[in-house]
Amino acid sequence: MASALRRLAPPTRLLLFTNLPASTYQGCRHLYDHKWEFNRDFLDKLHRPYDISLAGLNKYLKKKQKETLIKDQSFVPERLEVLGRDLSAAHFIVKRGGAVKFVGQDKWIKLVDGAVPLPSTFNKHMKLEGVDASGTNFMRQSLENFIGLTDFKFLRLSNCKYVDDWCLDSFIRFKDTLEVLDLSGCPNVTERGLACLHKLPKLRRLTIADMPLVQNPPLVAILLEEAMPNCFIEGIDYTDTEKYATLSYRQPAKFVEDSQNYVREELGVEVDTLEEDYKLLVAGQAAAVESEEPAAEPAKLAAGENAEPVESAVVK
Repeated sequence: MASALRRLAPPTRLLLFTNLPASTYQGCRHLYDHKWEFNRDFLDKLHRPYDISLAGLNKYLKKKQKETLIKDQSFVPERLEVLGRDLSAAHFIVKRGGAVKFVGQDKWIKLVDGAVPLPSTFNKHMKLEGVDASGTNFMRQSLENFIGLTDFKFLRLSNCKYVDDWCLDSFIRFKDTLEVLDLSGCPNVTERGLACLHKLPKLRRLTIADMPLVQNPPLVAILLEEAMPNCFIEGIDYTDTEKYATLSYRQPAKFVEDSQNYVREELGVEVDTLEEDYKLLVAGQAAAVESEEPAAEPAKLAAGENAEPVESAVVK
């Protein structure tokens, strides 16, 4: 059947209808008295090449798992209608392994023996204040469950592998409330995503430690502090190490990225670590400054201020 359909020419109409015989037809088809159809999508799939190798099957399974995960993290309108905005978001987080905190409560609520210890009906006095989604499958689609929260101030997303730059760009919806944000250990966040956080004017504390895709973390932290002077950047210490002593927000990122090549080309020295590069770079800059001084100046300092110039002493 499938091989016969593959030999058919592409249909010129969206639907192909075939009237099946009535009861006079002798065979199993006489049980059906209605017409059946093939739509264009079905025929297109028959003509599509399929990769049935192990790599192809693995890719297909990962795609299906991602689709299932996105569906699980998506917004459910029915839950919002029953619980309201705050409790709906709280149920969403707790059921997926996170913890939540409400205004006026010091206790963080999480799963207890697989059950969600939260009210199952709307309660106007419960306002969601904090969310701890560390190590969960939190992603950009999850943010649809947090629209309209008026007291949401704390969000911890440490070690969330699906949090990326697109997710951080969607944090603009929290610009009026969010004050504390923890992104430590997120492996798919880059400096481009962190640059979007300047849209959060009320942010007071930001943790950005252990982020492997962020290039030049100290410089990024300095730029964020310049863009958000009221926000404390935690997780990157660039003040106590000699490696980052010469960095400032006025220096472009290219200065940091090309420092290793600069040392090798200008000083002709091969080094293995970036830390040694910075030491040699600083030494090279100091040597360049000294070389710009007049040649007679050291002789004056050695002989005294009133000493004759070196050239005149040689002539005599």
